[in-house]
Amino acid sequence: MQSTCHAVKRISRYFHFRIIPIGRSPKRMAHCNVRFLPDEERASISFQYGLQPKSLKKFNFERRLDETVGEFIERLKTGIEKKCLKRKKKSEAAENEPLIPAISISLNGIVFTKETIIRDSMVDGSILKIDDCRLPVIVNAPFIKTLSIPESTMAGFPVLPVIDGEFLDMNDTECVWGRFKLQPDVVLKADMRFSDCEEVGRTCVYNTTVDDVGWMLMLKCIPRRKDISGTEAFAVMKYPIAPGPGICPFEARHVFTDSVTDSNCIRVMSYNILADYYADTDYTRDILYSYCAPYALKGDYRKPLLLKEIYGYNCDIMCLQEVDRKGFKSYLLPALDSIGYTGMAKWKGTNAPEGEAIFFRKSKFSFEADHSILLSEQLKNNPAYADIGEKISIDKELTILIEGHGAVLQVVALRSIDDPSQVLCMANTHLYFRPDAGAVRLLQSILCIKHLEQVKATYKEQGVDLAIIFCGDFNSRPTNGVHQFVTQCHVPSDLSDWNTPGKPEEAHLTDMTFSHSQSLISACGYPKYTNYVGEFNEMLDYIFIDSNKFTVEKVVPPPDHDEVILHTALPSVVFPSDHIAQVCDIKWIKTDRPMEESQ
Repeated sequence: MQSTCHAVKRISRYFHFRIIPIGRSPKRMAHCNVRFLPDEERASISFQYGLQPKSLKKFNFERRLDETVGEFIERLKTGIEKKCLKRKKKSEAAENEPLIPAISISLNGIVFTKETIIRDSMVDGSILKIDDCRLPVIVNAPFIKTLSIPESTMAGFPVLPVIDGEFLDMNDTECVWGRFKLQPDVVLKADMRFSDCEEVGRTCVYNTTVDDVGWMLMLKCIPRRKDISGTEAFAVMKYPIAPGPGICPFEARHVFTDSVTDSNCIRVMSYNILADYYADTDYTRDILYSYCAPYALKGDYRKPLLLKEIYGYNCDIMCLQEVDRKGFKSYLLPALDSIGYTGMAKWKGTNAPEGEAIFFRKSKFSFEADHSILLSEQLKNNPAYADIGEKISIDKELTILIEGHGAVLQVVALRSIDDPSQVLCMANTHLYFRPDAGAVRLLQSILCIKHLEQVKATYKEQGVDLAIIFCGDFNSRPTNGVHQFVTQCHVPSDLSDWNTPGKPEEAHLTDMTFSHSQSLISACGYPKYTNYVGEFNEMLDYIFIDSNKFTVEKVVPPPDHDEVILHTALPSVVFPSDHIAQVCDIKWIKTDRPMEESQ
């Protein structure tokens, strides 16, 4: 499971940062920082020391962890002599004055011997004493290497920082937002102080309002891990906050989701959020989304819209497709963690730029296990699917397509916190996109259902009755074989999806009858479309639920069609994706029957 317990170690290419000096003389570092990782053999040791408060010098050492205290002290004495005592030696100091200060390392008042190694002596709570200066040792103190916020943003949308640091816990780290205004033609000062700002927020994500138009933001971030604090860092916005695009159509949908669900209800969302990797390219700008303003395809424009839309649905579980690998770690995970969610991703192969992600509300569910698979690997290597591989082997093109495609089935088991007997099997996928590849998608859906049945059977052996919720962008209309197989539990060999017109006779698939025993229905019904691009508009996205376990309480209606076509198609300046989020509330069916009788 991915988490934000340690700082995110990457910088989004859509955000630009500047670390702002505080503008004062440096404060004395009142402790000794020791940094090392379990698999490293060397430690970084840093502190400040000087004969006078105004003559502090920064000391940085890289030492072996098996080096003795005696060796380290001798190296330290040499450093102090070079940095602090060089001038004094040249002065007319008394001949008998001791120039080199006494140095020791102790723990709980007991001084370590010179034979003790650094690994055993430079530990949390020990004291590095140089003459009368006592420096408490902090091992792996929280530290921010870089802090970034957007160069600019729009009023009415969230602002999310990106933190690149070490050894900090984002749940403990403090973010303080301030705003300020620059007079016309005044250049932003490099030594600007946070005290010059008006404080406006103390959460990781700052939600701007129309009152912020014309103001600029500054962020102070204090890294922490439990009761240990590191050195604060600062970042500043380069341009004033601009007016937003007005009310976005998804805000009308938020009227149906303005509160969280009760303990017996689950609000589920499936949403292809359009990967940045695909959105901002020459092809999308010039051909696929030529009707969309180029700036509205950029990540720094779309991300605030996506976050505001997602926040407003108040979902319990979110299944997202086309999630950028970088974007998941740099903005989705921390942004959703800040409001009570956690999540995990499954990428479409080792080096794939995007994949699927599932987020869930931590107050409502606990993570049990991950059962995700790469479909092509299962077809090639899992003996349970050997019969499918044999059946399609006569169609070489189909075999190459399905074995070469990186589609994944993300599967996680989640247990209800309020009722631990209720365990979900959450599934999330994104099937092959090519219009003429109906057979590929149908095979992928068969592999998905077979895997879900295997997972469910495994839990049944342990006395757990899993409830399946299967979400995704299936790239299939309700009239296609994928929907027929999922909801009607069967596809025949003569289904048209198996053999496209013009296919060579020797490659025709014949023995292709498949069935399953799950009772799955489309929880959101059948809207006219969930994807609207240019002249193409179809229903491709679904939330399939186990009808023996759930009833549908509410479906969030789609946006008004006139709003969808107001800017020709999707995406647009008010729609961050080319898909429409599918959102519904489902409710557990109460039953007193034992698990064996309810199967």
